Amino acid sequence: RYDAICGSLFNIPRAGKIDYTIPFIYMPAYGYVRPEEKRFDNNLTAINDPAVTIAMLDGEGSTTIARRLYPKAKEYALPQMAEISQMLLAVAGKKADVAFAMPSVFDRFDKNNRNMLKQIPSEQPFYVFSLSFGIRPGEQQLKNMLDIVIKQLVVSGEMDRIIDKYEEKPGTFLRVSKPYK
Repeated sequence: RYDAICGSLFNIPRAGKIDYTIPFIYMPAYGYVRPEEKRFDNNLTAINDPAVTIAMLDGEGSTTIARRLYPKAKEYALPQMAEISQMLLAVAGKKADVAFAMPSVFDRFDKNNRNMLKQIPSEQPFYVFSLSFGIRPGEQQLKNMLDIVIKQLVVSGEMDRIIDKYEEKPGTFLRVSKPYK
């Protein structure tokens, strides 16, 4: 019914059901908490505690990872049709202790809800998602063609120029490293 899904896809939820191109960009996700929260500063493993509640959105990529990394934590689950910003609102409203989101989601939330939440101080993101295009299984020629184009966009610097054009804040997206560096 399709040849390719030409939108950004995280590989995790659909792995095994479709094939993927090589990643064209990486998307970090961070933990967000109320400003006074210090329990998880530079210690994301402290989230794996029955006394901690994670705001989650059914079907969202960070939910899958949070369930795997923090199975002891409680869930404040939101339905799949909810806005992703509702996870952040749940933390701000003290219904949950932490939510995981991409910087672009947090930045939009923070514009309208200044200083209600902060990013958990950590040397690394909570998780880094690779973004690819989805290909119908068995379409090896199409996948090869798209992979070559993605590689050329990365190597030539064109992908960086495209990202620069749309990235509102540096660090929102993580670039694919050039193979010759």
